[in-house]
Amino acid sequence: MSKKIEASFMCLVLTHMCFASTRRNSRQTVADFAVAGSVAQTVTSPESCLSKMDQLSERVDRDARESNREVDFKGLQRQRAEIANKCVAAFSVNAVAAEHLSALAKLYFEAERQAEANKAISRYLKSPGATKADKVEILRMAIDYSLSPAPAADTSALAEKYLAQLDQLNPFAIHDRMSARLPFVGHYLSNRDDAKALQYETEIANLSKALPADAQKVALEEAIRTIDFQALFACNELGAARARAIVEQTSPELIRLAHAEEWVGMILSRYRMEGQEAPQLFPRNVLNAPYSEGLSKPQKGQVTVMLFAAYWCGPCHAIYPQVVDIYRRFQDNGVGALLVTQLSNPANDPKAPNPEKELATIQKFYVDEVKMPFPIVIEGPGDGKSSSYTNIDQQKKNRQWRLFGFYPMMLIIDKKGRTRAILIGALPGQGERLRSKIEELLREPA
Repeated sequence: MSKKIEASFMCLVLTHMCFASTRRNSRQTVADFAVAGSVAQTVTSPESCLSKMDQLSERVDRDARESNREVDFKGLQRQRAEIANKCVAAFSVNAVAAEHLSALAKLYFEAERQAEANKAISRYLKSPGATKADKVEILRMAIDYSLSPAPAADTSALAEKYLAQLDQLNPFAIHDRMSARLPFVGHYLSNRDDAKALQYETEIANLSKALPADAQKVALEEAIRTIDFQALFACNELGAARARAIVEQTSPELIRLAHAEEWVGMILSRYRMEGQEAPQLFPRNVLNAPYSEGLSKPQKGQVTVMLFAAYWCGPCHAIYPQVVDIYRRFQDNGVGALLVTQLSNPANDPKAPNPEKELATIQKFYVDEVKMPFPIVIEGPGDGKSSSYTNIDQQKKNRQWRLFGFYPMMLIIDKKGRTRAILIGALPGQGERLRSKIEELLREPA
């Protein structure tokens, strides 16, 4: 997988998790309530109601992107719950046709009415027309909703009941049984119950032993990726120490069977940057400042924000206004900033533009369009695949993963030149976290 494709995938995942902020204009709020109020009059089936809810989410997300602001996820969730509650009033679990029960259960979950959702699921599982695949699908959906990030109550016990039903449906459906355990891993890691997470990781590893070697590796990589994402989110909310703990608790058997020792090692290297000296940069080109050796390291005596980003990264565009605003607010108080990006490597990406053309694109975007007010350090392409495996090769790969594997990423450097915080992705509250950390570090002595 090329650097650009891999980082783009991560950007996409993080962006779709990114609904935040309390800022909403009155036009949007009124429109949302209008949608909620009109749904009950136009709903013809549970599916049509879900479609209207999805249309609302898409519109709110689109409006936020077009106006360069974040989405109020809590407000959107509240509006979806209001629509769902209006819709379910038109239906009855016992009266609706069996083919609509799955959609009705989703509506009940959206409305935070777990008991009614459970009734709809129970009736669907008894429906003679539902295939095993249909039943697995509704149970997977029920597990996901029951382990949603902010349920009204802890419903993990009910999710475990759904999982037991799924296991009984088809004990030989290994992929389904493994995938159904992934939400439990994420749920328990996010709730800091590492022992329970490890239990499900071990179950996943044991189930995988029934698969052919290639299929086993692919399936287990999904589990590693789930753990990696949880560590990313934890790094932003709780710091790199918690992210390291999440990665370090990973089942050794799962890592061994996935042949993921190198991958997990590179993940850990990212979080081990916290507390260490800031990474050295290797500028090939510099914009917004004369080229100097001083740009290869943050200047000691000041707090520095190192923003790793790329012109082609969508979520990076969302973070730029926040970083620029915070930089301008604190630049007279001893705060500096660098944007660090990297040229594409044709060895990894056959569609990569030639260096001079890409340099022109970078300059046009960051200097002419974004009007970035601080220096832009452009490193040369990352190394392609090495023909021989040496410690030097591994060090280069680790550095590439740490600094250019996931965009956007911010390293916040203290006055002594040490990395004190790592913020990854355009996640909710990222600007506030950056501001808070800068203020904390400014209070420390040089």
